Amino acid sequence: MTAKQAVNRGHLVISLPTIILLIGGIVGLYYLLENIIHPGLFLFGCFVLVPLISWIYYHFAIRKWLIWALSEVEDHAELKFYAVTSGLVLSEYSFHISNSKEAKLLKKLENDYLIRQQKKVFEDDQSVPEVEEIAYSRAYLVIKVVAACIFFVLGLYLFFSLMNWVAGLMSIIAAAMLGYKCIDKLSSKEIPLKIGNFGIEVHGDRFEWRQIRNERAVAEGTGKRRRNYLVFKGKSKPMKIDINDFDVALDDLRKKLIFHRARYNNTNANNRIKQGL
Repeated sequence: MTAKQAVNRGHLVISLPTIILLIGGIVGLYYLLENIIHPGLFLFGCFVLVPLISWIYYHFAIRKWLIWALSEVEDHAELKFYAVTSGLVLSEYSFHISNSKEAKLLKKLENDYLIRQQKKVFEDDQSVPEVEEIAYSRAYLVIKVVAACIFFVLGLYLFFSLMNWVAGLMSIIAAAMLGYKCIDKLSSKEIPLKIGNFGIEVHGDRFEWRQIRNERAVAEGTGKRRRNYLVFKGKSKPMKIDINDFDVALDDLRKKLIFHRARYNNTNANNRIKQGL
């Protein structure tokens, strides 16, 4: 089954019933209001009881769907992408259930998927460097600088021509701050992200693979609010790095993480074999 088919089925068995429960519950309470229900109870039902029932259904239904979808769909990365962008789940963190019986099964499905991906992706291609450097995206930053200039000019117009001092000043300050940050990144020679045989380095802070757990590239939000992140647990602290300014696509970053983790694991395994001999 493809990721799109699984997500479409998820909308049929989760999103649609949730909406029906929400709207149907409010409509039902409205008709009961005329004969039985006190107006105060009607408001309580509309704003508390009906949303709570809808949320409880969604909460339990989505967990069942996650296990089914991860078992049926081969490409988990694509599944997560479509689930987030279509609005079925809020973010890829929804694929990680804690404190439940389903958590162990979900973790096993994820680990099995990573093992399959490592076997599929990893053939130690010597053309891939030991360290891959990911710089800032110059095109993306230039677009943001242009947008900052537009808002700066708009702020000047509001301030001096329309005498709207508050809105004008806020626009000028926000545009100046955005433009300064983008220009600073464009002029910087810093490489914000490095991934290689050693592990991951973020803004000069290095984490070795043996210190890293659960590394993944995730997307949060939908549409214009969609943001991409690199998340992992390293040195006993969780890391969440915004990669929207970086010159790398989310899927490419996933492949880099899988490849270098697999290369590290393979190197370690070979070293242990040699030591045993």
